[in-house]
Parts: sequence; C-alpha cells; structure tokens
Amino acid sequence: VAEKLNVTYGYVRKKKSLCVGQLTQWIQEAKNFKSLKNN
Repeated sequence: VAEKLNVTYGYVRKKKSLCVGQLTQWIQEAKNFKSLKNN
C-alpha cells in the first residue's frame, strides 16, 4: 500500500496508529455517553 501511495512505510504506520487511536478515543467517549444516559 505504501508503495502505491508513494509514501514511506513509517508514514503509513504512523497514520494507521493515529487513526486507531482516534477510533479508540471515540469508542471510549461513546461508552461514557451511553453510561451517562442510562443513569
């Protein structure tokens, strides 16, 4: 994938980890929101 996009492997890994981190953050916030609504 990195070669097709003309970017380095390190850049792709960094981007991926940032995306995964953002997703994880959203999921945690969604869980917190649901627990607030239920109480």
